Amino acid sequence: MSVQAAPNGDSDGTDFFSFAAGTQILEAPEDADMAFMASSPLNLIDDSTVTDWTGEGGEVSFVFELAETTELSRIAFDTDGAMSHVDSAIKDFVVEVSETSPTKGYQEILSGSLKMKKNGQSFSFKPEERPVAKWVRLTVLNNHGNDYQGFTGFHGYGKQLTQEATLPDLTGKYDGASGW
Repeated sequence: MSVQAAPNGDSDGTDFFSFAAGTQILEAPEDADMAFMASSPLNLIDDSTVTDWTGEGGEVSFVFELAETTELSRIAFDTDGAMSHVDSAIKDFVVEVSETSPTKGYQEILSGSLKMKKNGQSFSFKPEERPVAKWVRLTVLNNHGNDYQGFTGFHGYGKQLTQEATLPDLTGKYDGASGW
């Protein structure tokens, strides 16, 4: 499958990899603490380039479950923002998708290298070669040299092919951790 680098800053449509669009993280590196917001993997899908995921160096994977089955036209990465060490930015990566399950049926759709300290590093798919996904696995292979690695955003654009997701009834009273 051929992929073309898209112009920097290209921002067509909805980011279907965002938490606001209903994406969930099903798998994250062992050292990731979802509740520790200073370096949580949730920072990759929070629509902000001032928050980042940070983890130990080496090969790690993330699995994202999209709210709907989605045809992807473009995938983008952010490696600038809140990161204190620019050489911790991820470098080489592989993206795979599955329509089967969160653990099976993955096919590689993209691999490449990212630049340090650059947001909007975007890769577009030709219309006739756009992959379809319900689950997306991102494997980080390495970084630019630091003992730790991280980045500030992972984005997916395209069009949703299904409309099956529902929001449960959330009415009622809730107590937060602080008793509010």
